[in-house]
Amino acid sequence: MPKHFFVLGLDPLRQAYVECVRNAEEYRFHPLLDFEEVVLADTYPYDELLHKAERQLREFPEPIAGILGHWDFPTSVLLAHLGEKFGLRSATLRAVLKCEHKYWSRLEQQAALPGWTPVFCAINPFAESPREQLTIDYPLWLKPIKAHSSFLGFRIENDGEFLRALEAIRGEIRRYGDAFNQALAHTDVPAKVGEVDGNWCIAEEIISGKQCGIEGSMLDGKYRVHGIVDTVKDSRNWSFTRYEYPSVWPRQAQQKICDAGEKLLRHIGFDNSPSESSFSGTIRKTP
Repeated sequence: MPKHFFVLGLDPLRQAYVECVRNAEEYRFHPLLDFEEVVLADTYPYDELLHKAERQLREFPEPIAGILGHWDFPTSVLLAHLGEKFGLRSATLRAVLKCEHKYWSRLEQQAALPGWTPVFCAINPFAESPREQLTIDYPLWLKPIKAHSSFLGFRIENDGEFLRALEAIRGEIRRYGDAFNQALAHTDVPAKVGEVDGNWCIAEEIISGKQCGIEGSMLDGKYRVHGIVDTVKDSRNWSFTRYEYPSVWPRQAQQKICDAGEKLLRHIGFDNSPSESSFSGTIRKTP
């Protein structure tokens, strides 16, 4: 009997990907929610999408082996949430929300890796005097607590840019923020996060140096690294240009980066899922 997998937002390209896996003839891949509603929509009503997906899965007549996803929010959170509901292997909803919530994530990083975490603070873009919340110096990055693909992300050099960015953010932030708040309502947000929700922002210092990401997984408590991929930016160190593999980092530095990634994932309680962690630093040339 074939094993049945559901894929959130399955499209023709991703269909070709999953059908290339080893022993693909033993599997059947089924779409779960439409590509248009989890990737291309103007808004993402999280609870509505959750209930629709749950209903589709419960109506399926065969045992379900797993749920897959290739996309960012809301797919990333729906995947964990549905996995919990159906007893399927995945990271927990709470662990994923810790990673997805930029401020909560930075708090967890600060606790686990204090020397590796940039300075940051939370900003309510709808506050009467948002400038008073800013506790770090310019230049800085200003980003929504929940977004992706650089949506509403701004490099800020002064007060004027800060206020203009907030004006733009207030008009668009609810596209992801409202949906993310629905997802957050399904877990207990700790007191240290406070009232910072999906419609808030995070301001953080701009880090310099070379950047890389660990591609790996945590499976039944066993940490694996598939590779370290360098993130190459433009000459101003502002915009992403490409990924490069293998990494140019020295082996000793790579080991430290991998160890830090494992420490963070264990601190968060992240397990049974692939992962990606980003790091930045300076490579010093030796004589």
